[in-house]
Amino acid sequence: MAFFMLLCCRAWADEGSAWVERYTQAMNAQDSAALAELIADQATVVVTLTLGPQEAPMVVTLTRAEYLQQQKALWRFAAGQTIAISDVRQTVSDEGLRVSLHQRETYQLFQQAFHQESDIVLTLQRFQGRYQVAHIRTRSRQW
Repeated sequence: MAFFMLLCCRAWADEGSAWVERYTQAMNAQDSAALAELIADQATVVVTLTLGPQEAPMVVTLTRAEYLQQQKALWRFAAGQTIAISDVRQTVSDEGLRVSLHQRETYQLFQQAFHQESDIVLTLQRFQGRYQVAHIRTRSRQW
């Protein structure tokens, strides 16, 4: 039984690493079709955004379609976008594989520079034979 658990955990870890690599490539290439492939149709996205030290965080829940539309709009109108991903961690839970990561972005939008740091937790589950994101939870700070 311990050997079986070790194999399952290793398979999950490989899948999580592959997912993060595909995500990074899709974001850097600004490839909305590739990003859409990584996210399940029924996925939920919960974003907690802090814009300044004096403002209360804003919490927004998005559907997959809304999340993808927001990303497409950013790619269309922003310039000079850079993304760096670090601190990738994986844990197996009852829900599936949880992948957490830190994402740092910079871009210009309407001649204004933006910086954003996000701590993102993704829950991967198997849908129709492939692993996709079922839930995204992100805490972002923008300045």
